Formats: sequence, structure tokens, C-alpha cells
Amino acid sequence: MNKKRYTVKQTINHFKPIILLFIGFFLLLFTSSCNSSKTSIIWINSFKTECSAGAGEMQCMSIFRGDGTDDAVWELFYTPIEGFIFDPGYFQKIKITQEHLDKRNVPADGSSIKYTLVKTLEKKMDKRIILNDIWVPNRIYENSINNKKTFPQMEINLSKMQVFGNNGCNNFNGKIKHITSSNIQFGNFASTRKMCLDMSIPDLFDKAMNASASYKIENTVLTFYDRENNETINFIKID
Repeated sequence: MNKKRYTVKQTINHFKPIILLFIGFFLLLFTSSCNSSKTSIIWINSFKTECSAGAGEMQCMSIFRGDGTDDAVWELFYTPIEGFIFDPGYFQKIKITQEHLDKRNVPADGSSIKYTLVKTLEKKMDKRIILNDIWVPNRIYENSINNKKTFPQMEINLSKMQVFGNNGCNNFNGKIKHITSSNIQFGNFASTRKMCLDMSIPDLFDKAMNASASYKIENTVLTFYDRENNETINFIKID
């Protein structure tokens, strides 16, 4: 029996309908996956943080994808969430959809992902907001400084994640690297370098600030503690 021989061109033409069918199928799958949306649950932080998003400095939300907020590690979130209303001072746990848009229809400075609010699942006050204020020490390492001539002063700004003030002689400022409902981690402090007649309080204040790792707030009293839970500085609010 003679077997019919096919040329390459004849073979391609023979299987062309099947090939086109597979190409169309995969294009359909690809298009469907690009336009599909997925659902996720995130926490929205209670305050916005300064960020840089191409067009200069702005205020961005930050999110956490875990279960709770006590030990949350927040990440900046640059894209608006359609239907969501930010409420300063409150954590919000929300359910959102994430939809990938056709990049051909997205502006050059726009996001190719669209986020839409499905439902607010939980909303609670953030006690850290109380920290946003001006504080003066009542005692440092349990030593009262009420009768001293030099009074340090500290201000906390959570939106900038900064702490700044005066140690009783020199101005200082530093970054807040991480903060939870009970723990606080400062970055390196920068300060002026004046030499005052009495450096005992400024030096003690600097030592206590560098050692502080946690805090408690009761009414208008803020207390810092070191890693062994020993009191470092006891502040009172003045603003």
C-alpha cells in the first residue's frame, strides 16, 4: 500500500483549523484572566503617611494584610479605593475587589489596577492617635525634674512618622521606624551640638530616649519603658 506523503505546507494547511482553534482558546483564557477580579481583605491604617508617588509629595494610606492591628507592619498604598471613605483616627478592616485594567486605556501616571470597596467588616478607634501631641518629662529614670531650670520637650507626628523637640539644650529630630499599640522603635536621632552650662538633664534625656522601646498612655500621661520594662521617661501632655 502506498502511503500518501504530505509536504510541510500541506501539513500546516491540514491542521490549520485545529491550530487556529487552540490559538483562539488561549487568547480567550488570557483575556479572561486579564479582566478578572479577585477579592481580598485588608486593614486600613488610622492615619495617612507622607509619601512620594511620582507627582511629588502626598498623603498616602497604608495597609496591612494580616488578621489584627496590634503588631501590624504597614505598607504604603498609593491607589484610591472606589467607594471607600477614609476616617482619621480609626482602623478599618475592609473587603475589596482588585481588577486588572487594559493598560491601553490607563493614563501614563495611572494605575493598571482598580480597587473597589465591597464591604466594611470592622472599624475601631486607634489609641495611638493620642500620641500626636507635645509632651514634657515629669521624671527621667524616676528622677523628678520639676525643679530643674531646663525642661526637655518632645512632639510626636505620626503622619510624618517623626519625633522632634529639645532635650533641654539642643534641638533633636528622628524617625519613628515602627509603632504598635504598645511598642515604639526610633531611628537614629540628629541634634544640634551646643554645650550648655548644665548638661545633666539633656544627657539623661538623650540616654532615656535611645533606650525606650515600649510605652503606655493613661489619660494625659505617657510613659516610655526600655526592653526590660523599666521606666525611662514619664511625660505629661501640655498641648
